[in-house]
Amino acid sequence: MAGEKRHWWWHRPFLYIGRMAEDKGVVQILNAWQELKSRFGEDCPPLWLVGGSPEEIDSIRELTGWREPLNDWERKGDIVWWGYIDSAGVSALLCRSMVVVMHSRYEPGGRVVLESMAQGVPVIATPYGFATELVKDWETGFLIEFGEQEVLVARMAHFVRQPLLRNVLGADAKRAASNMIQCLDFMGTHCAVYEKVVAGKEVVSELLRPGSTSPEYAHYRNRRVLPTYPVDEAVPSEEAVISLVEKTAGTTVTGVEAVTSGPGSSLRWRAQAAKSSWIVKWPYTRLNKSILWSTFPEDNLLTRGQIRFDREVLSGTMPGFIPWDGADEQNQLLIRREFKRPKTCSPETIAMVSTAYKNLATAPFDSHGLGSILYKDWREASHDEVIEGHGEIRRKLKGEPWDLGRLFSLRLAWRMLELNMRSNTIPRGLPIPEELFPTISLFVELAETEVTMPITMLHGSGDMQHCLWRDDGSLGLIDGEHIHPGLAGEDLAALVYFAVEDNGTDRRSWPALMEAVTENNDEWDLLLSWMGYLAVERVLEAVTLLKHDKYDEALNALFELTRLAQQRLTR
Repeated sequence: MAGEKRHWWWHRPFLYIGRMAEDKGVVQILNAWQELKSRFGEDCPPLWLVGGSPEEIDSIRELTGWREPLNDWERKGDIVWWGYIDSAGVSALLCRSMVVVMHSRYEPGGRVVLESMAQGVPVIATPYGFATELVKDWETGFLIEFGEQEVLVARMAHFVRQPLLRNVLGADAKRAASNMIQCLDFMGTHCAVYEKVVAGKEVVSELLRPGSTSPEYAHYRNRRVLPTYPVDEAVPSEEAVISLVEKTAGTTVTGVEAVTSGPGSSLRWRAQAAKSSWIVKWPYTRLNKSILWSTFPEDNLLTRGQIRFDREVLSGTMPGFIPWDGADEQNQLLIRREFKRPKTCSPETIAMVSTAYKNLATAPFDSHGLGSILYKDWREASHDEVIEGHGEIRRKLKGEPWDLGRLFSLRLAWRMLELNMRSNTIPRGLPIPEELFPTISLFVELAETEVTMPITMLHGSGDMQHCLWRDDGSLGLIDGEHIHPGLAGEDLAALVYFAVEDNGTDRRSWPALMEAVTENNDEWDLLLSWMGYLAVERVLEAVTLLKHDKYDEALNALFELTRLAQQRLTR
């Protein structure tokens, strides 16, 4: 990882607070940290441990069984034993920490969980006491069964790869703790339990659950980087939204509401003016999540809202896109009249969307001589060669407005993905099935048809969710923040793949949809290979993030695509 790109404010330690006892899982935490240190080296955050007398700390040190490296890490400050400190000291350490790691064998309460979350620090804990109610995976932290060492390593690794998870999950953690504190009546509940026991009545927990920890815009969780130094951006006021609508519509706004459902990773408002409905969009600074499962993306922890805004403005001028009706550069707001989204995924609708992508492919641009890299045979390239090739692409396009973190070549993407899967750098929460590798070879063979494709302009997020119906009955593109040049094929593959996967459609409909957007066998083979890539990438994401439901979905999709690939190669 390119450490120089990490701001000093985001370099925070793991923190344990509690007794130095074996049942507290301190040894397991130390062992997990040691595994992370062996994988990430200097990029691994330090581990701070609070609590215990010198004798108790020595006992834990003996239990680890690795005295010499421990001595070295202690001298370097990689591991720090704080011992007993007062509440003000604990509070200060919480302010500086990245995530609190608890791993108790059992826990009747676990006040540390509540106190940590109250200060906006997410928690990794076992499912006991307060953690059972407060800690939710990918919302306020992570729950792990005691002794699941590989899972503990994987969850801690999330914060090594993406330290801004502290910011994103911590916001919900603070909200959940606040809700719990407001409804928590410990003494009253305690007495009520005794009274029921004495009266011979059934004891039911009187604790009020804190309820949903969701922020106002629930569907944007884990995407928006909330304001924290050095990120400083405020949500535009409703007055700014109204002002843009009235300036664009030329009349008074009669109503504004936040749009809290639907796709996308921007805040949106719906406004009524001039007998029309308008959508105002604010592309905020967004967390980069792909860094959690891939060893290859450029080491950017986030994408700035200003960059997203600039690309959106640019995309609105390109063929295939629906133009913006106006923009507020100061508040980074964009506006267009509200159009309806396509509701069906029929071959006819898919074909109309593909026309919009093909229109985008006609956009003029300077390819900066990318052909020498994109048409190269990448099948036997080493990890370093792939990194150099991808870096050369970024250097050639430096200064251009395109999203340089996207995929430029399918054959290069397959080689990156295969090397990524074989890498032992990122801890995987679920095992990668060994049978995936022969499956990849099928799609790699189909991908060779890419050498017949031209370099064009690509949307980069192609699917039905990024299209709207125009007044003339055609479909236009929206959400252009990922536009970039590359070899043709990615957009149509995402369109067909997600038309089935995101809409619960029978996967057996894939061939009909593929026929609707392809003109010859080369395009069909390339489309199938791209779709296989999308499925394998989602398997890799699921095994890293321990998303069991997504894992099964991605594997099933891959199995169906593999069947189609085998048919193509034996025809």
